Amino acid sequence: MLVKKQKKLNNTNNYKIFLGGGSIGIGSKVKTIPNSGSLENMSNQCFWISILDYLQSHGHEKLTLRELRKQAGLDSKTERMMFDTNYLINEGNENIPIFFNAANTIARLYKIQIEVYSVNREGKVLNQRDKIGTSINIVPIAQFGLQHFELIDKDGKTFIPAVPINGKLTTTTDIDQQYKQLYIELNENLGMMEFFNDHLKQVKEKYNNSITNKNHILNSDDITPQEKIQIVSHIDKEINNTVTTINNIEKKITDYQNSNLSINHIINESKCNSSSTVTQEQQPSKTFFNWDPSSSTVTRQPQSSSTVTRQPHPSETFFNWDPSSSTVTRQPQPSETFFNWDPSSSTVTRQPQSSSTVTRQP
Repeated sequence: MLVKKQKKLNNTNNYKIFLGGGSIGIGSKVKTIPNSGSLENMSNQCFWISILDYLQSHGHEKLTLRELRKQAGLDSKTERMMFDTNYLINEGNENIPIFFNAANTIARLYKIQIEVYSVNREGKVLNQRDKIGTSINIVPIAQFGLQHFELIDKDGKTFIPAVPINGKLTTTTDIDQQYKQLYIELNENLGMMEFFNDHLKQVKEKYNNSITNKNHILNSDDITPQEKIQIVSHIDKEINNTVTTINNIEKKITDYQNSNLSINHIINESKCNSSSTVTQEQQPSKTFFNWDPSSSTVTRQPQSSSTVTRQPHPSETFFNWDPSSSTVTRQPQPSETFFNWDPSSSTVTRQPQSSSTVTRQP
């Protein structure tokens, strides 16, 4: 259901992905019990926290997340792993869907039915993704994108999406406005890609069944040639329609993939530009002064690439600096020149003074 991390994957037909028919109608706008995915020194546990929220409000107030996970058969290796019904581990010669099995164990233990619904940024239900367990005690869970889950509750709060940024789940209210909509769209696209990939598997399975059925009809000795023509013609129409559906779904998946490539490029490029932008305050040494002899002032000018650095003279002060006006006023010296300016080398050379004294102000 989430990002695939399969090991020695041989067979994924251990369970079924449900695309509809749940207790909450498609298009409904839901409220949820918010959670950050972090609890009891564990992270990426929003799926289990959602179940915990339900159980604690239904007679199991003292139940902890760690106890719930232990009851599910999960060990410490998964304390920072996100829930994924498609995640398999290889034990001996068998592939085990550990998270699906864990959820199924909890469903049987507490006699609940876990229903997972994909929602958009507004909390509107797009489709039902999974159903685990069989019971009249429904635990409805909203899933945004691939990595965040919250318990659906009519008395909950307005749904606020959360997305992973640098490995940390972050609510969209805490994201810089410059990136907020990009991250939301990125994760919505990931959720839709996952939905269409699940749907594509089912449609391809239907296509394969039609091909098998067609071959069976053609090779049958119990059907007359005329009947074969009629039946095969009907099957061919189904096959053609299925192929069209497959092509349309694959195009949608490709469109979402291309969209996310563009979004990631924009985010990365924007962050790169932001990190290379340097303010004047961040670069105090990249500043020099423009000297105006007629007014006896030196005007401080910000410079992005050139620097003139005056070496300190402990016993002398040549200028009075006024930060409020960004000017340096030269003390009157009628017969002296302190600096020679060489534009070709961008340097200021201090000339020695034999007969005059400039006293450093305390």
